[in-house]
Amino acid sequence: MKLILILLLIVPVLGFNQINKETGLAEFTEVKQVDGLSKAKIYDILRDFVYSNYNNGKHVIQIEDKESGKIMIKAITKTLSYKNMGQIIESGHFKYTLTLSVKDGRYKYLFEDIYFEKTGKNPFTSGSNFAEEYPVLWGNMSKNWKQKIWDDFKSQAEQEISLIIASIETNINSKKTNSDDW
Repeated sequence: MKLILILLLIVPVLGFNQINKETGLAEFTEVKQVDGLSKAKIYDILRDFVYSNYNNGKHVIQIEDKESGKIMIKAITKTLSYKNMGQIIESGHFKYTLTLSVKDGRYKYLFEDIYFEKTGKNPFTSGSNFAEEYPVLWGNMSKNWKQKIWDDFKSQAEQEISLIIASIETNINSKKTNSDDW
């Protein structure tokens, strides 16, 4: 029963990336309605989220403009890993840009510029975009094996992005219900 509940919670958010028709690159984006909260209040909640969710908000924030209602950060996913002959191999992460835009009663998140970056000694090459079915830069040697790893890396990143989105929504909703207006 617990497994079914977990699957119902996770499955709908996986595979929700879209391909931008202009750039051909992957992105995760959505506009969310937040009735009863002003642009300034939503902005403050999202800014606090960035500072608490990322180890050092000052290092990841590229744009922080309350007047225009925009926060842009450049960050990385947690380390991606795969199993090889019983060992867990840490291989890299995806770099991404997250833009949070705010208006009265709504906000938009946009994850874009999602690229693989290699770390450590492994057979993979940096620079592949999340939208690629198979990283051209990885070559064709052992392609089936590398394909499985690429799919797993993308799945790990999607799960992390899903958790970030859920955390944003939780922060917004908790502030909405804990409003000072009583």
